[in-house]
Amino acid sequence: MTTFAADYQAKADKLCETVDELMSRENWEAVEDKDGVLVERMNSSNYDGYMFKMTFVANMSLSDFMLVTQPKVLGGEREKWDTEIKGITILEEVTENLKIIRHETTKFGAGIVSPREFVLMVYQKTIPETNTTVQVMESVEHSECREKDDIIRASRYPTGMYVTNDGESSSLKVVVLSQVDMGGLIPMSFFKNLLPFMVVSYPEDLPKYLQIIKS
Repeated sequence: MTTFAADYQAKADKLCETVDELMSRENWEAVEDKDGVLVERMNSSNYDGYMFKMTFVANMSLSDFMLVTQPKVLGGEREKWDTEIKGITILEEVTENLKIIRHETTKFGAGIVSPREFVLMVYQKTIPETNTTVQVMESVEHSECREKDDIIRASRYPTGMYVTNDGESSSLKVVVLSQVDMGGLIPMSFFKNLLPFMVVSYPEDLPKYLQIIKS
């Protein structure tokens, strides 16, 4: 491994530790618990807003789950159903499991939020002892993608997803941690108040998205 790759790997390992610590905290506040989906929040120390944790069960195989939830550059087909993705490109492939990507969105939130871009370090690994797939990401700077005046650069702070199969069933336990500063002039209250209700139906819709991909 080159020094460059080793430096990024060290950052990715540290990010895994940070996400694990945040997910393990005990003082999360439940804000929505509906149809088997628990959404919790906690004040973020990175920006003036909340970080959110969502826990649910996905009744599908790991391969199908990743196909639905991941974009093409990460081995999935999410672009086939997610209309909020304008484009995702790889800026740098550090290793097979560690990439720097640029993600541009369309308008969303009923058109209230204009397009945004993210530059993200994304790392994925497997923990064999618990049969868990871990994916973590956070915003980074990259020489191939400087900020531009015609689009707002949003920031994703330590974020992660744990997907675990207990080995006894076909279902998956999924825990997602998200903390995003969308930037711009949209009031933070918009995201604080609406986000839990925007995401709570997502797990229920996964089989529908899978059908769209495979049709």
